[in-house]
Amino acid sequence: MSSIPVKDTGIKDAIDIIKIVRILAAAALLILANTLNVTAFTFVVLSVAAALIAGFDLVLNAAAAIGEKDYFNYNIILIFVAVVGFAAGCANEACLLIIMYQLGSLLLGYAMYRSRKEIFSFIPDDGSDTAEAFREIVSKPTALKSSVLTKTAPIMDMLLKAALLVALIYAVLMPLITEMTYVMSIRRGLMLILAAAPASALISFPLSAETGLALAASHGVLVKNSEVLENLSHVTAAAFDKDEVFADACPKLASISSPILDNGTFKALAAYVAYNSQLRIAVPILAAYKGTVMPQYIEKSNDIPGCGMEVTIHGVPLCIMTKDVFDARNIAIPEKDVRGGFTFYMAVANKYAGRICFKENVNPYAQAVVSDLKEFGGIRTVLLSDDSEGATADFAETVGADEFHYGCTSEKKAEILEEIKTSLDDGEKLMYVSAENGEFHSSADIDARVGDDDGADMRMSSVGVFGLPVAYTASKRVCEIQKANLIAIVLLKLVLVILALLGYATLWFIAFIDMVLACAAVLNSIQVTNDSLISQLKNRMGSRK
Repeated sequence: MSSIPVKDTGIKDAIDIIKIVRILAAAALLILANTLNVTAFTFVVLSVAAALIAGFDLVLNAAAAIGEKDYFNYNIILIFVAVVGFAAGCANEACLLIIMYQLGSLLLGYAMYRSRKEIFSFIPDDGSDTAEAFREIVSKPTALKSSVLTKTAPIMDMLLKAALLVALIYAVLMPLITEMTYVMSIRRGLMLILAAAPASALISFPLSAETGLALAASHGVLVKNSEVLENLSHVTAAAFDKDEVFADACPKLASISSPILDNGTFKALAAYVAYNSQLRIAVPILAAYKGTVMPQYIEKSNDIPGCGMEVTIHGVPLCIMTKDVFDARNIAIPEKDVRGGFTFYMAVANKYAGRICFKENVNPYAQAVVSDLKEFGGIRTVLLSDDSEGATADFAETVGADEFHYGCTSEKKAEILEEIKTSLDDGEKLMYVSAENGEFHSSADIDARVGDDDGADMRMSSVGVFGLPVAYTASKRVCEIQKANLIAIVLLKLVLVILALLGYATLWFIAFIDMVLACAAVLNSIQVTNDSLISQLKNRMGSRK
């Protein structure tokens, strides 16, 4: 089974070959300039030619950035440093700067290509909705935007501007207060600018987010973007609708029994009670009745979520309710007819007429999802249902939910979700998993939907719910990797700044090391695929299927 292609491999190979040829040609020209006995002017011309051969695309990119008023673009900084280096008499170093940067970018491009190829291999290109949906997600401009990078970008920008100012002061003042030459002070100032430029800090963050999104998608969970993925890592409470998430929308009619009515009459009366009801037990009752309901005979109808439904026909009250309601209304149920579980009772003219037992088709993965979320994230799980208290309690115990709420209408669900969210500490997030349509918006931080609601933060099938623990664990690991990459980048940048100011580095060395750091960050970004917790979850999932 093939995977989603990253891009046209032939085109990429052709571009890489052309860049390699340019790098080799520029290196050969620079060597020639240094080995031949040429005039100083000819040497500069050959060096400039070598730099242009290797980096004319950088010049074009810098010009485009200037046109967009992006004056602190890395291409502009690189060309500025190279031009000033040539002007200061550091032709060899300035030319090597361009060559080594291009060599580093070639290595980085290969690391990115191989990493993205591995990422996309998780999603089978079998024409399924998942494959197409994942393509759409990652193709959006802001889909992989990292909040870590968004928060640190202003700081990095400020540090770069500070480095430019410090470099200028350093280049001007050091020769005045020490024996350092202007060539040396300018050179070190340029190294300081390169060391402070945040190029390597940018490339790995979108890739790590893409890795997490791909892992989630490969297990049936389509996460809208990297922001939602990050929010998922902070989830401490998850509320699940019972209907269409952990159980079928409609229960099955298991049995009926009446001490006074035959089956046909019982089903007919039950169908009249259920005809106008919005409760999910109404569907199987109506399906069991093969006759025709005359709605004009129904005078009044009323639903009591979590309790049952009632109507009035020709002044006679009929109801299908739970035992608790019968007890409250002093309607006696013979002890031999009392059943536990998902059972309702019918009364005609406030007299017991029989019972209806339902059977729930439980999602086979429900218990595993709840237990894994608890084990791997300590997540508090809440079950929401419009069923009776007893039926909801039994179901919550079956799936292992921490708490439950019964008789839930849409309004009551919204209130419960708001209460749960209010109870959370700062930084903690609430996820709500439902099959609600796009018109229902909860106060949850993440609205996850079973179905094809494109507006949801996360969407999945009823089977895809099984992938939620993997998506959660992947989100945690992605955030950890992004923070680790950021710390490593900051530390290495600090080392490069110190080396630059002390003169223990060169322009080309700093640029090349920066690209090597970017490669390392890229390779580290896809380590989430080898995470032991995710592997453990995947093994569990395989054994449960």
